[in-house]
Amino acid sequence: MRARDRGGEQQREPCGHRDHDAGLKDTVSLLPGESAEIITRFDGYRGRYLFHCHNAEHEDMGMMANLEIV
Repeated sequence: MRARDRGGEQQREPCGHRDHDAGLKDTVSLLPGESAEIITRFDGYRGRYLFHCHNAEHEDMGMMANLEIV
């Protein structure tokens, strides 16, 4: 995936992204109050993908879900 855009209270760059967002990623770090728009492709695989926050307390509060590609 790629982080296309960032927003929120912690945004530091006027263009909405940071240099470390360039290139393909499997993780996007967010600060409190920050958001990110991501883009990815699901070539050659149909089924479920999991996305989640790496903070276990956040996962328990619903920041974990499945994407189903049909």
